[in-house]
Amino acid sequence: MGLVFPAVATSRQLVYSTVFHQTGELFGFENYGVLLGLTNVVVSAISMCQGPLVEWAQLSQYGYLGPNLVLLLLTFPLFGIVYGTRPKDCSNPNNVTIGSETVPTESTTLLLYSPVAEKGRPRALSDALL
Repeated sequence: MGLVFPAVATSRQLVYSTVFHQTGELFGFENYGVLLGLTNVVVSAISMCQGPLVEWAQLSQYGYLGPNLVLLLLTFPLFGIVYGTRPKDCSNPNNVTIGSETVPTESTTLLLYSPVAEKGRPRALSDALL
């Protein structure tokens, strides 16, 4: 118990900070509150399925195998969403790959196309460092 409680508390903080950061990075801050509200509604709706899944597991002879498979299958589309939202520009040979990121070497970066950047501010600290 002394190990589980700090691990869960720490992981929750990491998950929430990642959600806040990625929401701002991907969509900007113009509709930030609405997007976080929608995220919370979706999470709450999915959490409401917890009761029926536990009931199904208790009635099943296989225990939690069925509910775990359902949750695993529901996770796979998230990988597609993440893959689909990452910018990819392989057509320009002047791009440099740093780790898994492709960064344009020209003076024009993706930051210039951000609606927030038009106001003279970077979208996030990571954009300011490019």
